Amino acid sequence: MLKEVRRGIGEYSENILNGINTSGRYSNEELVDSINTAQRVVHQIVSRRLPDVFYSTSSITGVGSVFTLPWDYGSIREFRDEDGYHIHPVTQRGIRRPDQTGSDKRYYRKGNTFVVNKAGITDTFVLHYTTKPRELDQGMASAGGALALTLATLISKNKDDYYNSMEIENSTQDWVDSVSDYVGSTRICTLSAETGAANDMYGFISELPEPFHFLLPQWVIATTKGTDISNWSSMLAETLRTFAGNSQDIPPEELWCQYSAPYNINPISDLLGN
Repeated sequence: MLKEVRRGIGEYSENILNGINTSGRYSNEELVDSINTAQRVVHQIVSRRLPDVFYSTSSITGVGSVFTLPWDYGSIREFRDEDGYHIHPVTQRGIRRPDQTGSDKRYYRKGNTFVVNKAGITDTFVLHYTTKPRELDQGMASAGGALALTLATLISKNKDDYYNSMEIENSTQDWVDSVSDYVGSTRICTLSAETGAANDMYGFISELPEPFHFLLPQWVIATTKGTDISNWSSMLAETLRTFAGNSQDIPPEELWCQYSAPYNINPISDLLGN
């Protein structure tokens, strides 16, 4: 992806791509940051239109009624207690005072936590949520070995397990593998099958659905060169329409009820062949 960006902005050579030559106007780090910005833009649009693509669940346990959100939490879908009952959000005005009992069926957001509006809750609740995208990294490995690759020293360390299950591509050795474990303090990725080595060029593969991957370098090229992004927007809209399905993919509720079917066919007549 970084190679495609550099070619698109007219700053490509193997030495520049590998970080040996730093004479380019834009550093690799700047361009990777822009790729991550593009990923966030596309993720926000796709998640609004098709939130189920990024749907996840997590069991989280309260500590004094405070429930820490998962590191990949993006937005709330549902919050349910140990019996499966829906926990509803409460506004600031509804937060209990110290002299009040409060309700264990209400919660409010506080930083990276949900706080149940009743003291002493230590049960395990289930959070249904939409994930946020993990930051991509591309660069030259600082070390490697059997089932191991140490990421470039310039990247932020991130938390342990941050890259777990992500796919990583090694363009030097021409393999793609998945990360089974990541240690933030050492930047070491444990690979599932392959062998890494120092100076290998690697890049993480975006967790966006594959049809949207081509849009990321195109966004960076357009914004870096200061060109109009209307063509990019058209490509995004067409990709979203194609990925979302076509007019023949009819949900059952539309087939029988036609509440507000956005299709240019009559589902019942089509089914009966009339």
